[in-house]
Amino acid sequence: MYAECPADFTHMTLVNGCYKLVTGKLNWTAAGQECRSLHPDAHLVVINDANEQMAVAGMLAPDR
Repeated sequence: MYAECPADFTHMTLVNGCYKLVTGKLNWTAAGQECRSLHPDAHLVVINDANEQMAVAGMLAPDR
């Protein structure tokens, strides 16, 4: 069930989830810490299915 996304996060209808694109080069541990600093329930994305892959790929599209 969809709940309102935190500020600066985008609701992705295709997967009914909240995502935030963060750019920059960090190691896995630092990236995870960065996610948690944005919101306590945030975590690094793990692609679980084709719909999630399409949603994330859409966020990375250059014309976004």
